[in-house]
Amino acid sequence: MKILLVTENAYCGGLDSFIITLINHWPYSEDELVLMCNAGHPGLEVIRAQLRRRCQIIGHQYPLPWSTQDVPQSRFMRMLRAPFRILGRQWLFLDYLRKFRRVFDELAADRLLVINGGYPAGLTCRAATVAWGLAGRRPLSVHNFHNFAHPARWWERIFENAIDSRVHAYAKAMVSVSRICADSLCSRPAFVGSSKRMYIYNGIEFREGCQDGPRMVRAGLGVAEQAPMCLMLGTYESRKGHGFLLQAFQRVVWLRPDARLVVCGFGYPSEIRHVRAVVDALGLQKQVRLEGFRQDVADLLEASDLLLVPSQSSESFGLTIVEAMSHQVPVIATRVGGMPEVLQDGEGGFLVEPDDVDGFAERMLQLINDEALRQQQGARGRRRFEQNFRAQRMVQEYADLVRDGRSMIA
Repeated sequence: MKILLVTENAYCGGLDSFIITLINHWPYSEDELVLMCNAGHPGLEVIRAQLRRRCQIIGHQYPLPWSTQDVPQSRFMRMLRAPFRILGRQWLFLDYLRKFRRVFDELAADRLLVINGGYPAGLTCRAATVAWGLAGRRPLSVHNFHNFAHPARWWERIFENAIDSRVHAYAKAMVSVSRICADSLCSRPAFVGSSKRMYIYNGIEFREGCQDGPRMVRAGLGVAEQAPMCLMLGTYESRKGHGFLLQAFQRVVWLRPDARLVVCGFGYPSEIRHVRAVVDALGLQKQVRLEGFRQDVADLLEASDLLLVPSQSSESFGLTIVEAMSHQVPVIATRVGGMPEVLQDGEGGFLVEPDDVDGFAERMLQLINDEALRQQQGARGRRRFEQNFRAQRMVQEYADLVRDGRSMIA
């Protein structure tokens, strides 16, 4: 059976980890997998490097709205240009439909799994779902989305509602990564009351670090062997909460000046400059290290005392929480989105309200100062990982859903 995976992405991060895990652990060896993605995706080389299972990768050059559009500075200009953007997106969508139908014929794919970063998110992702249905291919596709659905802006509603109604009609399932994220589809009228909404919790493969990895990581980062090391893994998007975390960490440094914070993740230059400016403004240049995207996640986690997830919005799951649990690293996360479904308070770490800077700092100090508590929470997190978030469980559920010959799932 030939299975086509279609995605669109502008960031290197969690969505790539999901795709890598899905392909590497696909349980049916006889299946032929093909991944189709925008050629300019910064994480494409990471995917290629980490795949262990044979998978054809097609990088397309389709023009994308977010990559071809200049962002005007004034609100007036944004409003003035809105009708032209809508017309442009309509033209692109129709062009995508034509191109995808040709791709489906050339590849002779038997199944389609669309992997969308959110909803509506990738226009090519929605077009792939609709094109598959319009081409009369059965069973219908599975549309997977990884972040919260957002309501359409008033000037886009006619166009967006028309696309949504076709996506809903031509997807046999709309699958997200948490209950709260799946329910967010109700913000789009076409999906209100839909029985196609469902969720499958993310799972990961446990990857052990190198024997001397933690020591080498600390040495490379300039962190002393005995210093408390706090880690944040995530893109430099503003929603990830860097400013909130840095304010909390400043309070930690007042009482534990030996504490260090390492931030790792993909970011565009303007995003990283903004975070660096906050570091400078708070006087944390000596205590905070800003890094780009790194692939040695296992070594980073094993070198760390805490993982911090300070997201302020739109965090549908929190994959890094599961990664930390697998390495018995306690987590402090904000009570945002789907993260309370992943991390239960006191079962691998602690949850704090997203506006409680002092509370976040207090939990950090509590864990930094109490090794026994860190070990207890790390062990509980590992147990929760084993029970709920193994890669094999997640991939089996997706594979069975995609391979199921029915176009409607009861």
